[in-house]
Amino acid sequence: MTDSKETDYAYYIVRLGITTLSDFSSTLIKIYCHNNKLITLPTLPQQLEILDCTSNRLIKLPKLPDSLKVLYCADNLLEYLPELPNRLIKINCCDNKLKELNDLPFSLEELNCSNNRLCKLPKLNNKLVILHCPNNSITYLPEPLPEYLELLNITNNNVRYLPLLPKNINEFYFEYNYLHIYNFNYFITFHFYIINDFNILNKIIKITNNFRQLYFSKFSKKLLFILLKKIRMKKIKNELLENHAKIFYHPNRIQRLIDNFGLDFDLLTDL
Repeated sequence: MTDSKETDYAYYIVRLGITTLSDFSSTLIKIYCHNNKLITLPTLPQQLEILDCTSNRLIKLPKLPDSLKVLYCADNLLEYLPELPNRLIKINCCDNKLKELNDLPFSLEELNCSNNRLCKLPKLNNKLVILHCPNNSITYLPEPLPEYLELLNITNNNVRYLPLLPKNINEFYFEYNYLHIYNFNYFITFHFYIINDFNILNKIIKITNNFRQLYFSKFSKKLLFILLKKIRMKKIKNELLENHAKIFYHPNRIQRLIDNFGLDFDLLTDL
């Protein structure tokens, strides 16, 4: 359905296939110009609060006014975003060619940067509630995660380890990454069921990160010694010990130690 309408405060020109726009009125607060073939946008009004330019052919955005609260620029050809105003609450910039994001405004509550070329995220502001960043090349998440974060989607990235999850989290999607996680089979089931207690999940993350830090430190040999000592404490048969005496810890081999020797949370958290 096509639509074209303009008032003193709102501008609608949707699904008309146009390639250019005339200058905007300085009184506009809302601009909706999605689903066209726009390559550029005119200078934006200084009072603008909502800009929806989704599904065009934009390769860059004009300077964003300080008054802007909502930015929808998904499904374009953007390789970067301009400086983000401090009043922004929502950003949807998915399905572009973004390689990095600018510093996020302190007021931001929702960010969707899915389906881009991001290798990392900027520092996340503490007010962020929803973060969608699947289908990128992100290798790690900024720490700490925002205190009020409720939904986190990092599906199909290159994330190798996780920071602790905030207390308010109630949805977490993380398939198709390179996570080295203690008791991974147990961990992965959390995605498919309702999660009632993220304390268990955080315990798993903490254990894994402890191992990781030890492995990449000068104490890695000490870690192997402690593990073998704890295995002996559990009275595993000598032949099993001999067969696995040369196991050196690597983050993606924790599950083998658990399966073979029956290590549990209590043993690992004592390290």
